[in-house]
Amino acid sequence: MTSPDAPDERVERWSAARPDVVDDPDTAPLRAVRVDVGLDRLVRSLGWAGGASEVGVLARWAEIVGEAIAAHARPTSLEAGTLVVAVDDTAWASQIRWLEQRILDQLADAGGERLERLVVRVVPRL
Repeated sequence: MTSPDAPDERVERWSAARPDVVDDPDTAPLRAVRVDVGLDRLVRSLGWAGGASEVGVLARWAEIVGEAIAAHARPTSLEAGTLVVAVDDTAWASQIRWLEQRILDQLADAGGERLERLVVRVVPRL
């Protein structure tokens, strides 16, 4: 039994069948752009140096750090190797600071770039 086409093969076939789809939105701004290229460009324009791969990792925050942490802490920004995390009370701020290296290691293992540090801010949920 043969396996289904790999995603890259399907994209290549689709792109070849659709010459109006381009890889670089700057060279043809009025033409369709592959979603992955557009998303990566948008994310980088917002200052996330890692591009779309960082968005994917942070979108999986609860899966990576666990539901208990995710219930009280959420990533709010990523810039220059620093991840800012908002927590809902001071007890969780202390816990996240204590777990900083473990969280950074888990994010890197999940496919993100190696971050240098984690900054915790207390932002009570309304």
